[in-house]
Amino acid sequence: GINAEYGVIQDNLTSLIIGPKGSTIGAVRNKTSAKIKIGDDETVTNGQRVVTITGSNSEVNWATNQVKRLILDAEDEGSRSNNPNNLSFSSPPQRYEDAKPYSKLFDIAKSVLPFTASTDKSDDKISKEIKIPNSNAGMVIGKKAAVINEIRNFSNCKVLIAKDSEVADDLRVIQITGTPRDVHLADYLITAVQQMPRDLSQAIAR
Repeated sequence: GINAEYGVIQDNLTSLIIGPKGSTIGAVRNKTSAKIKIGDDETVTNGQRVVTITGSNSEVNWATNQVKRLILDAEDEGSRSNNPNNLSFSSPPQRYEDAKPYSKLFDIAKSVLPFTASTDKSDDKISKEIKIPNSNAGMVIGKKAAVINEIRNFSNCKVLIAKDSEVADDLRVIQITGTPRDVHLADYLITAVQQMPRDLSQAIAR
């Protein structure tokens, strides 16, 4: 089964952990089948950035230890932190489906549209195209792209929204790429957002 670990790193160490052109974290990624995802800038809160590691139990444990080692190296290279354990992972690993970090958007979405998790456990990437009324595009994107970024981060999907010039028949195409389980989640969130009162979609904006 797939396990997930969620941890936080001090944001000021991020560039040292990633390395020049991603070489430092890339070397760890190349040695493991576990997926190591470092949160986007939008996920940084209180100077901390989320790191997600998913894979088999043994791969997750190995990758977690490697990332902790990178943090110690980064601390030596940068200014030493007062916090001796800069990466705190949940233990033991939870099942992937249960281990998603909290999302205010997902919480609100479930109040307007019941959520049924996908039963497709495949890790193969798929792409799905959905069409939304162009008048709803603003809601799905959100102020300063807060809503669409939340959907991307929470679902782990690549979500591409057609440009204004590509709108046809007052419909805008959205392409979602990820595992079937994650695509299902992103599709659900996009559908749910369109059923929310407009001020509700603003409520999740950080």
